[in-house]
Amino acid sequence: MITIKDIVELQESYNKLVKTKTLSKRKLCELCIPFRDEFGLTDLETLRIARNEITLKEIDKINGLMIGADDYVTKPFQPLELIARVKAQLRRSQKYNNSNQ
Repeated sequence: MITIKDIVELQESYNKLVKTKTLSKRKLCELCIPFRDEFGLTDLETLRIARNEITLKEIDKINGLMIGADDYVTKPFQPLELIARVKAQLRRSQKYNNSNQ
């Protein structure tokens, strides 16, 4: 699970590269790839975290999905959206159960 400490370390390292004007594609890869691989993120997600373009709400969603959630709804949510998500999950589970019989 990604912690705030992990995020802060990545952002501080990224900011040092920017300040020293040594931000090349190679340096960026050296910085982001271990973080990306450890947490199973995409390159874009990792880069957004490094650039501080991702919110804590998004981090919560990523953590929820990484630990096994099929879906993740944050507050405040729209009741109709929640109903649609539940119905979609029920459809998927019914298809799965029917295919295993």
